[in-house]
Amino acid sequence: MNILKILVCLVSISLVGCAQLGLKPHKPALKSSLEITKTPGLFKVLSVKGDSSEVTKMLESDLMSCGTTTFSMPRGNTVGTFIREIFEEELIAAEKYSAKGDFINVLIKSIKLDRQSRENGVWKLDIDYTVNDKTTNIQTEIEFSSKVSMLTSCTHTASMFEEAIADSFVDFFKKIR
Repeated sequence: MNILKILVCLVSISLVGCAQLGLKPHKPALKSSLEITKTPGLFKVLSVKGDSSEVTKMLESDLMSCGTTTFSMPRGNTVGTFIREIFEEELIAAEKYSAKGDFINVLIKSIKLDRQSRENGVWKLDIDYTVNDKTTNIQTEIEFSSKVSMLTSCTHTASMFEEAIADSFVDFFKKIR
């Protein structure tokens, strides 16, 4: 009987911990900054919008699913605000941010988590970036695996979401050079 109580308690702690898991503010990778630096000009992210009511609803939420439960955005942001902050942090780190720079409008067509199992998944993104009336579509897939625990799996899923968003932005800059 005691083993059953301990097991129920551990599962509950795992789920609650994941439900309250929050992402930390984004820290750009040096590799990303170097790629963005190669693009001439200065930029500012003007908007991050959804292409459908489903995507817009997700962008207006402060929670994302990690398959079995949810994780929250840093500092109480919405998903859309967090994505915008990732892009701005990437521009600042690459010294490509300017309030008077070319405006980037971001239209998110889809953000999907495809779970193959509790431990394995793929983030699939389809995003249109528009700068100077030219639209560039970037589709990104980031596979990941985490086999320690449900909490670790959720934490890893959340960090891979952030990495997928940042990779999409870097791929956009690679394409517009």
